[in-house]
Amino acid sequence: MIVLKIGDKGEKVKDLQTKLVQLGYRLPIYGIDSHYGNETSRAVMDSQLDMGLVPTGIVDENTWNILNDKINQLLSHPKDEELKVKKLKYENHINVLKIPLKCIETIKVMMAEQPAQTIYQFVATLKKKNIKLPNFIINGGYFTMSTGKTETCTISDGVKMNDGYGYGFDFGLRVLYDGTIDFGTAAYPDRTNICEYIGGSPAILINGEEIYDKSIGKIYPDGRQPRTTVGINNNDFYMATFDGRQTNMKGATFQELIKFHKDTLKCKHAIALDGGGSTVMAEIVNGKTSLINSPSEIRSVDSFVCVYLKEGIQVKQVLDVSGFPTLYKGSPHTYYVKLVQKRLIELGYDLGIWGADGDFGSKTFEAVIKFQKDRSLLVDGIVGQQTYKALFG
Repeated sequence: MIVLKIGDKGEKVKDLQTKLVQLGYRLPIYGIDSHYGNETSRAVMDSQLDMGLVPTGIVDENTWNILNDKINQLLSHPKDEELKVKKLKYENHINVLKIPLKCIETIKVMMAEQPAQTIYQFVATLKKKNIKLPNFIINGGYFTMSTGKTETCTISDGVKMNDGYGYGFDFGLRVLYDGTIDFGTAAYPDRTNICEYIGGSPAILINGEEIYDKSIGKIYPDGRQPRTTVGINNNDFYMATFDGRQTNMKGATFQELIKFHKDTLKCKHAIALDGGGSTVMAEIVNGKTSLINSPSEIRSVDSFVCVYLKEGIQVKQVLDVSGFPTLYKGSPHTYYVKLVQKRLIELGYDLGIWGADGDFGSKTFEAVIKFQKDRSLLVDGIVGQQTYKALFG
């Protein structure tokens, strides 16, 4: 009979932690370390909630068997999940599109009508010219705002737009004529095989290693700014925005970009694109452009990275709640309170005339209590990780 609990160590604990991570339960601080601590206990409790079990944090034989069944299902039926694009939300300012490479028909680097266009103007131009609309769009590389001149090494539909200059421009996203999507250089002789290319502004990861050099700060200001990135690993292509220059939206430094793409997204290669007021990402559904991020402005830019999906691909919204703050009556975290209130309303809980107003008052407290009772959670009116998970799981 298998029983694992806080204080246990060894291979069985390591096996448990591996299963938890494979099933998507995060161990962000200690990882798979063979030690059954509080972090592992919390992950077990989250998994037990998802299984419909009492969240004891102790792995008994029933919990262990269900974990094994879920792992076997994951290994034997991976296709459904592999064919879904995930819209991931980290904190309130980081938006990520995780797109399985097998879902992508192609990626195009497309130039705006010169000198520059907003994302809405760009889509309108595509419609006017009867050009097939992409599923996802993100702003392109570094450019001179006064003239619209492309400064990043760029190839669009086989035509070289600019060679780029300086460190960081000679490594980027490329699509070959045979349809291969990868990252590399656009130098000869490789250039003859490249249909689409956009260089880093600057590059931040190559083969999993940090490539950003502080000397680039002379070209790209560091510090907390809105940022735009694309990255890749063996299975997935990533598009990401880090919103800033707004209340409760802190942007990111280049070092934070590197850490996020390396440690959280597990990217092999990643580059930054133009940031600041240029940062924008959108989805097009039935011809309508919907912003995914919260841009600090709708700036005209000179190019866009456009992703076309294969037919029938599903898009799934996923919220990463691991970094969300604990909420309680009178909590000051307005953004997160409003997020919880909207979800409670969606699930049919009454918040009275106040609705999702960002104020954790008596009506919200009562709704949280009722939700916790309905889901057999600890009933305390506090929104912690277990309640978050049950709300958004």
